[in-house]
Amino acid sequence: MASEDVDYFQNEHHDNYFDNDFDKINELTYLPWVGSKYKGLYNKQKILVIAESVYNWDENSQHAWASVNGRNFSRHVVHKHGLYHTVSGGVENAPTYRNLERSLSGQRNLSPEARVEFWSSIAFQQHVQRPMRNKKERPSPEDYEKGSRVLKDIISITKPDLCVYMGTDWRKLSAIMDVFGIQEIKQYSKINGAIPKKLTLELQGSTIPLIMIKHPNRFFSWDKWFNEVIKDEIK
Repeated sequence: MASEDVDYFQNEHHDNYFDNDFDKINELTYLPWVGSKYKGLYNKQKILVIAESVYNWDENSQHAWASVNGRNFSRHVVHKHGLYHTVSGGVENAPTYRNLERSLSGQRNLSPEARVEFWSSIAFQQHVQRPMRNKKERPSPEDYEKGSRVLKDIISITKPDLCVYMGTDWRKLSAIMDVFGIQEIKQYSKINGAIPKKLTLELQGSTIPLIMIKHPNRFFSWDKWFNEVIKDEIK
């Protein structure tokens, strides 16, 4: 990805419809990916996927810093790992994105057409609104709190029917609970060493389930996550 591209994003599978509203969110750094079919899913469930954060792959590189600070960085990443190789005639071995597809669809291998349909139909948001210096840095409590305020605004704008968070630890959970005023959570039996959790978000008169799953990059049994947690929430 060239650094001069990070502040511009246009793609046939993405929709800029909400951008004017996103631009009014003061604390927002990363514009969400919104699939081109998301807004028109009147008879189908709208799903918002939430990732924790982005990290700088080379903290000594000006190019890398320009990329990870780009307002459209998250959109470029989703397009690259979710769609680019599919529409170019292949499939990239990106475990996080392949396992996410599997755990939400219940299918091990999506056809190219189904993969394009998947990414064209969901929204995808970064929780933490600044890049980590490297893979070792972790977000602070303030990062999670700020990101949760942004998330509340994003949900108000995109109005998903279901939110799926890639990660289960208590620091991010606590911040979301505080911002949304949640007192109770549901916990499931442990899968792959992680405890799935369910929150119920109440916003603008709507009740929206938020499911927290293990980050699907590795040691992730997608079929267990689908059958034991996610399937009951998919409409």
